[in-house]
Amino acid sequence: MSLEAETRIALNRIMDPELRRSTIELGMIRDLEVSNKHVSFTLALVNLASQPRYDMVEQALEAVSRLDGCGSVTINLVGMTPEERQGVMRIARQRTAPAKAEGLPVQVHLSGADPPG
Repeated sequence: MSLEAETRIALNRIMDPELRRSTIELGMIRDLEVSNKHVSFTLALVNLASQPRYDMVEQALEAVSRLDGCGSVTINLVGMTPEERQGVMRIARQRTAPAKAEGLPVQVHLSGADPPG
């Protein structure tokens, strides 16, 4: 597997601590480049002033730097625009249901519904 593919898998495991979705799913990873043994990408944060989100930076750095073949990592941080934040919040509000039939993946998206309780 290529270092780029392994990097995407590693970054998909990094979850936004408040939204509980992966950085890949939320569109927070941008400009991923792999050259020789160097990996660089931009991490777009919903709120640049949020300490829990800076923990994601540390997690991403650790996850990527441990990959076989990775010699160095550069992470650029940017804040999301208001429009991008709205898109992230739409994704975060989506609910998924577990698969029922023969282990097939099934997703159910509820819009305009708040969770019970």
